[in-house]
Amino acid sequence: MSPERTPREIAAELRRIDNRGAFFRARQDAAKGPLERAAVAWDQWRALTRDARPALAGQLADELTELINQHIRQMARED
Repeated sequence: MSPERTPREIAAELRRIDNRGAFFRARQDAAKGPLERAAVAWDQWRALTRDARPALAGQLADELTELINQHIRQMARED
């Protein structure tokens, strides 16, 4: 497929992005607490990561892994 996209393809992609954003906003609004909101945020992160450039997705995954590991260490100390 050519890197050049038609106006129809661009419009469809923009609609998909808007629809995905609305879907996850609705899920966040419906979440019943911080753990559910975190689960929704994780689902959204994974969905967006699949569409990101591989280099960016890898960088963000590394950063998130470090943050999660910090949280794990903090929780382990509090038990």
